[in-house]
Amino acid sequence: MRGLIAGIVAGILPFSSAALAQGTLGSASPEAPFGWTGLYIGINAGESWGRVSNHLKVSSTGTPSSSAKVTADVDGPLGGGQLGYSWRSQRWVYGLEADFQGSDADGLMTGCSQLNCATISYGLDWFATLRGRLGYLLEPRVLLYGTGGLAWGHVSTDFRSVSVPSAASFNDIGQVAGNSTTKAGWVVGGGLEVALDQNWMLRAEYFYAD
Repeated sequence: MRGLIAGIVAGILPFSSAALAQGTLGSASPEAPFGWTGLYIGINAGESWGRVSNHLKVSSTGTPSSSAKVTADVDGPLGGGQLGYSWRSQRWVYGLEADFQGSDADGLMTGCSQLNCATISYGLDWFATLRGRLGYLLEPRVLLYGTGGLAWGHVSTDFRSVSVPSAASFNDIGQVAGNSTTKAGWVVGGGLEVALDQNWMLRAEYFYAD
């Protein structure tokens, strides 16, 4: 696998235990402004879509090598949780956040050279990120932000190859192999966060990860 690019749209409902309202004279009334400073935890669910590419090369003694480039979509649902801490300075909010997502994203690619046909299935089992966040308060309870940092993901791969004469009959088991590995990369994204009351926030977010 040369690369995996995944996009995520997630609806997130964090519970904030420390980012409570800092109202006038410590008021906790519904009209008090949201503090935006403190520790928060949350859960999320969404969808991911991505693409993998692979370059297959086949060679044998006395025969010129042949190759083919194939790609596949890797899509599926995801869900997990996040933990972060934010600070507020005037209308700016910045902080750090980590999250972990379980994923059921998978995809299948097939390709044939002059000698062989191959089928490769990919699965993104889980991924995690560690990111910085920087946002601007459009309203006292509405935060527009960008985020970026490191990403890790566990990718599983299953490979099957058969020779071209037997590929049409599907009677040849051919070569079968499997592999799984954890890969590291980067992630960028952004979102919109709304404070519903003193303890709850609602978030819509998009990630682009490689």
